[in-house]
Amino acid sequence: MHISFLELFIPIIGILVGWFAVSLGDQPVGLVIWGLYLLLLISVSKPLAQWISGEIDAFDPLGLLALFAVHFFGVTPMYQYASASYPYLQWDSVTNGWVVYWFAVNSILMSAFFFVLTKKSSGIVFLSRERLNCEQPVATALYEKAIAYKIRGVAIFLLVIAVALKALILAKFGGLGGIMSAYQDRLEQGVTQYNPLAGLGALVYLSDAAPVLASIVIVLTCVIIKPVRYSAWGGWMLAIGIPVSFLYVGLVGSRSNTVYTAFILLCYASMFWRKLRAINIIIGGVLMVIFMNSYLAYKFGGIDAVFDENAKKAAFAARQLENPLEFLLIRDFGRMDVQVLAMREMFDEDYPPAWGRSYIGGVFSIVPSAIFPGRPENFTLEKTEIVFPGMTLNGEKATTLVFGGAGEAWVNWKWLAPLVIIPYYFVVVLCVFYFRYGALGGWNKFLCPVYSLVPIALLVYDSNSMLYFLAQFALCPLIISLKIKKHPFFCNSW
Repeated sequence: MHISFLELFIPIIGILVGWFAVSLGDQPVGLVIWGLYLLLLISVSKPLAQWISGEIDAFDPLGLLALFAVHFFGVTPMYQYASASYPYLQWDSVTNGWVVYWFAVNSILMSAFFFVLTKKSSGIVFLSRERLNCEQPVATALYEKAIAYKIRGVAIFLLVIAVALKALILAKFGGLGGIMSAYQDRLEQGVTQYNPLAGLGALVYLSDAAPVLASIVIVLTCVIIKPVRYSAWGGWMLAIGIPVSFLYVGLVGSRSNTVYTAFILLCYASMFWRKLRAINIIIGGVLMVIFMNSYLAYKFGGIDAVFDENAKKAAFAARQLENPLEFLLIRDFGRMDVQVLAMREMFDEDYPPAWGRSYIGGVFSIVPSAIFPGRPENFTLEKTEIVFPGMTLNGEKATTLVFGGAGEAWVNWKWLAPLVIIPYYFVVVLCVFYFRYGALGGWNKFLCPVYSLVPIALLVYDSNSMLYFLAQFALCPLIISLKIKKHPFFCNSW
């Protein structure tokens, strides 16, 4: 078996990064955790080496997942354990003892996952990549242009609907300033007391798909007039699209929507104009952290905290935030503490398993409450009872913390969680890989960014958040892709 120098070098770099993260805290990290971290680094070294060297695409799901796994299951949890920083959670020595079990379960399972996927004998990932080399019949220029007009018409129709929905939402609040004012009131009163978007969830997420739909319209226009790869269209799309997406979807406190929209635009630019490399993604990741860290002031303090330093300090003090960057890495890019808490509650405190109830609530959460007033509670019910022991979900107390896919699985299935989530995650990710590599030469090109994000989103989100993610970023591209699928020659010609 050939092992490249880069594959050997990655675990060394990973250990140095982990050592630096741990050195920022005061609590020592045991050899068991270090050993599990090293196992994870070894398992991801092959896809990471391929990703960094350009052997696989910069938006390859396996490469991005490997990079994210080092952070999500390694660097951030080790830093959090060493610094003993657990914002908003009741943490004691008993809970702390469960951290090693969390590392053991996640490191071993994810390492096995990567070892299986990177074995050529596993087949599906490598076979699907080889599909790209197959020659397919292509459309004539006249046919291609005619079909592109039809498909662009569908995209424009969906874009008009999305913009109309956004206009209705803006009208409800009296314009952009009204939405910002409503968000300020939400911060002051608390989301359990006042949620300005209550009952509008599905409409909001569908309307927020407009920036992605606009980029699809631009791509299809380029197919029609043929400036693809010969013009600055991709650059203009990014230069205009990313700031507009911030104004369009970011002013209600959602940083992730802005980041995902920017990621999708970058993926389209890489596919249709100028191919990006891993270094571009790494630079983009650094800019993302800077943006999300800067945006914390608005998220927690509203517009006043952006321009008033005293208001910013007051907002952070109210949230007990001494180090905003630390909070960002732990809360937005990590789930260790809440998942450890879920494991302890399930096994030490005998919290009753939900047995799939939270998933049912998650499915119905996308239905507006005006249509289904008595819809089942989503995972917020169980999360609130775990984060605030002895309390139950009511109008005054609810947690907004996200447990991630594994955390929700523990709460639903207890000891059975690994037997449920491992096959589910494995099958979903394999399907993502299969369709994603086929998409590069097939009918579902516009779903490529979603395929790249889904394996990571499954780790980060609860079921209801995952459904919102799919509604916002996958539904409209899927409709357009199904339209393209009806014209197989067109699929292979652009």
